[in-house]
Amino acid sequence: MWVSPYDYVGNVFLLSTLAKRLGITVTPIPLTDGGDLDLDWVSRSLTDDVALVSVSHVPSCCGVVSDVAGLGERLRGSRAFYVVDGCQAVGNVAIDVAAIGADVYTGAGRKFLAGPRGTGFAALSRRYLSTAVPLLQDVHAFVVGPDGAAEAWVREARDLELAERSIATLAGLRVAIDEHVAGRDESMPRRERLLARLEAGVAALPGVRRLGDASVRSGICSLILDRPCRPVYERLLSRGVHAWVGTGWHTPLFAPQAGADEFLRLSIGAGTTEAEVDFVLAALAEATR
Repeated sequence: MWVSPYDYVGNVFLLSTLAKRLGITVTPIPLTDGGDLDLDWVSRSLTDDVALVSVSHVPSCCGVVSDVAGLGERLRGSRAFYVVDGCQAVGNVAIDVAAIGADVYTGAGRKFLAGPRGTGFAALSRRYLSTAVPLLQDVHAFVVGPDGAAEAWVREARDLELAERSIATLAGLRVAIDEHVAGRDESMPRRERLLARLEAGVAALPGVRRLGDASVRSGICSLILDRPCRPVYERLLSRGVHAWVGTGWHTPLFAPQAGADEFLRLSIGAGTTEAEVDFVLAALAEATR
């Protein structure tokens, strides 16, 4: 199995558990000097031994945007299942699942969509559905014969859902998606401009450096400070700025090697304004002075 160094700890933990149980190997895809996935390495190294490729479209630790469509092109025609974690990408960057070519593309409702916590979705390929088995023996996804034996009956992605779920939160997710779709032509270019403004301002601050370099970045600006992050976080919070303190183990294959045992994460929301970015930069300068 191949993973991106930007994969979230929850994904890495699951794959590591499978590796111990099944004897398979987990290999990180190398990064280029510029921080992008090394797609030439992928082309050179891809064999039938590779059964699964798992990558984060945008990692939780920084605003790096991986070239998941380019990776999908390199994987096309191979036996490997291609899984893309779009938790931080949905609502943040443009997504074309067909162009990406992923067998599984997952998205979260509570991040850049600003929908209800605990909601999400997945787009699944026919190839994946032909082999998928529900995690739980839910009655709508299994048939039981006269002998009492249960057999999975997966025809479409909905068969992998749970029959018992919160309809209210799914209705809230639908509202969040509708609001995003209605405003994305304006909000997404603005997010790109504001991230550039935030990154430029951060670069001018002493004792502060950005975590994560790549050809494309979006939505998230994470900072490595020359001092503990928690006091800075608390001073920002006292000014009404909501940041987040992350630790290196959240992205264990990347952040610690980048010198980020902890970092301060700032995100650009759909409604963020230039005045708010300027306010954050002024508050950050004061908090790190």
